[in-house]
Amino acid sequence: MTRPTFGSLRTAVLATALAVGVLGSDALAQGGYKKQKLEQLGVELPVPNHYEALPTEPTEEWIANQWVLKASKMRKAEKDHDNPFPQPEPFRPTLQLVWIDYVADPAPKTGEDAPPPPPQPDDPRIRIIVNGNKKPTNSLERYLENEQRGYWELGPAEEQKPLDDTHTCKIYELRPGKYNDTGLRGWAYEIKSTKNTVAFIGFCEEPEWKDHTKIWEEMASEVEFFEPDGKDVQKLRDFYERRPKFVDPEYRIQIRQNLVRGWKAEDTENYIFIFDTKDEKLLRKLMKDIEAIREEYIALFPPAGPLTAVSTVRICKSLDEYHQYGGPEGSGGYWNSQAKELVFFDYEDEKGEGRGSGTANTLIVLYHEAFHQYIFYSVGELAPHSWYNEGTGDYFSGAKITGGKFKGIDVNPWRIEYIQEQLRNGVYIPWKQISRYEQAEYYNPAKVGLCYAQGWSMILRASKAADQHEVL
Repeated sequence: MTRPTFGSLRTAVLATALAVGVLGSDALAQGGYKKQKLEQLGVELPVPNHYEALPTEPTEEWIANQWVLKASKMRKAEKDHDNPFPQPEPFRPTLQLVWIDYVADPAPKTGEDAPPPPPQPDDPRIRIIVNGNKKPTNSLERYLENEQRGYWELGPAEEQKPLDDTHTCKIYELRPGKYNDTGLRGWAYEIKSTKNTVAFIGFCEEPEWKDHTKIWEEMASEVEFFEPDGKDVQKLRDFYERRPKFVDPEYRIQIRQNLVRGWKAEDTENYIFIFDTKDEKLLRKLMKDIEAIREEYIALFPPAGPLTAVSTVRICKSLDEYHQYGGPEGSGGYWNSQAKELVFFDYEDEKGEGRGSGTANTLIVLYHEAFHQYIFYSVGELAPHSWYNEGTGDYFSGAKITGGKFKGIDVNPWRIEYIQEQLRNGVYIPWKQISRYEQAEYYNPAKVGLCYAQGWSMILRASKAADQHEVL
């Protein structure tokens, strides 16, 4: 979901990270490490107290875990009085744990009469075809080549003390590739065995390089491997057997097993909430409201068949964490059909708009994105045309829900003034044209704000809400 004034959302844009404030001198003063077990991986390592774990998207194939410097330890972005919009926060030093299982390269052909090599498995790790042969991602170098295409390259290796009899270790400084203009520096610690490669890959700005590469080396060099036990699945199964109203318990168990430290989970009948926000009151309202708005979706758009899909509702604690997780620039939230996730963040109150304005904005995003999830499954895992999908999502974002009860539809405050001004100025896209836009054209940054607002106004014009408010 996007708002018409994109600059009003602070973004952690890498390309501008060097232009803002840097790490305060007291950021590392806290010191100290705490052992952390990653049960699903069978890994234990020291993690500094001033770092926090950050989840990866469920569709991520390679990054098994990641940590970032806590935002509270970062100096705030310097104010630019000539720029009316807030400056992006400084880039937080980040360390990723990349897990690469060994996959053998395909055997080379030995002659014209030789039989063709056996067909390669449909393995998502196999990305690039070179000289007619598929080259699997089976090493750190191949990971950078296949998955980070043109972004990072390996520099010279520096041999390290072996971890044990089966694991060799090297440190690399990563070189920016031809498509990398972020200004960040990259670092990698490779732990390699015959079975796999575990790579710790870190990124930071120049001023943080010396301090944080020491931290990363401490984490990587002290790693220990063990046979993973996983979390107690039977206890989770018992939990859901006592609560049969919760749809698809196996999906919920998988989500709970993969929880990152610091994140919690709560269930509703048709959703599972994953959250980092500390606002308990907001969480309870979101859990009630999403089930209430879902009943309105069903009433207006009866499903083609039984609805059994469960989706994750992920609530990040801040805009910064939302962008760190992968939230697109200029967006307030998004629905990821592959990951089965609604992702948004706990909005702060806006200056001049009074207490509660942050909660109001959070609810606008929830009602909008939850419609995308519902309509996707209700019509057989398909998405409607963009103008209809986004316009209807914005229509529902004006929902009024009190005590878990739907009270009606009001206007979307993000769209109303913008579209009224555009129409007064004679700026609009003809219905015949916008209704035929391909997805890329609808989301073109040059006009996406107008597309969203106009899509909303088109849906609203056909509803009772338009006559009630006389807005267009």
